[in-house]
Amino acid sequence: GAKRSSEDTKKDDAKVLAEQRKEKIELSFSLILGAIILYLAMGPMIFKGIYIPKIIDTDLNPMNFALVQLLLTLPVAYIYRHIYIRGFKALFKKVPNMDSLVAVGTTSAILYSFYGMYRIYLGDASFAHSLYFESATVILALIGLGKYMEEISKRKTTSAITALLNLKPSTATLLKDGAEVQIDVDE
Repeated sequence: GAKRSSEDTKKDDAKVLAEQRKEKIELSFSLILGAIILYLAMGPMIFKGIYIPKIIDTDLNPMNFALVQLLLTLPVAYIYRHIYIRGFKALFKKVPNMDSLVAVGTTSAILYSFYGMYRIYLGDASFAHSLYFESATVILALIGLGKYMEEISKRKTTSAITALLNLKPSTATLLKDGAEVQIDVDE
């Protein structure tokens, strides 16, 4: 096989570093949005007296509350769109996987939340307490965190194996007819 030039290796390393940086930024962004939506949606139920601005208060402005949750969910769903693509593709091929489970679960939560928004629009403000945008957002963000941590682990393992392989000697001493002969290890 053809040997790779150090220039090709440097280009590949730069691409990997750029991809890692992009993944870290997307993960950070999704975790921040997940924390915000969790605070808005669950905070008042868990901690009495928690501050929520009146303009997005569940009881005073239920549609604004729903819209803010939707706006926090959409970027996270977009960041992890590959989960939906792979998950539904696997589901339609009748070989569901973890992405299928996440895609079906979060899609269900988002669709039911759209139904809740429609009910709020019709005047049933009680549906502001039946939105599941935060569930979808937090699940996607945590799945992203898990996959990111898995990638870090794989990279470290690959680096360790590569370092071990680099420890092998390039030559060997062969005993041939009572004489020592230096030969290339590949031979």
